[in-house]
Amino acid sequence: MKVVFFGSPASALPSLNALLKAGHEVRLVVTQPDKPAGRGKKLTPPPVKIFALDHGLEIIQPEKIRKDEQALERIKKAEPDVTGPTGR
Repeated sequence: MKVVFFGSPASALPSLNALLKAGHEVRLVVTQPDKPAGRGKKLTPPPVKIFALDHGLEIIQPEKIRKDEQALERIKKAEPDVTGPTGR
């Protein structure tokens, strides 16, 4: 199955990993933008982004998904069989 995965926190990692292990084709990962963290306010990527990069998955990080026409177009272009709630 072709999938667009939506998630950011570490709690989403088991689901993403299970999709990959089951042999599904994760065509795109949609995750929150990197955010400042710690004393130095260093930009820190969400756990799902790190996992996706480690597994060679394509990533987009829109600020506001419903208002980002480029992100919505990229999701459509992935031609997923399954998407999150914004993947009309």
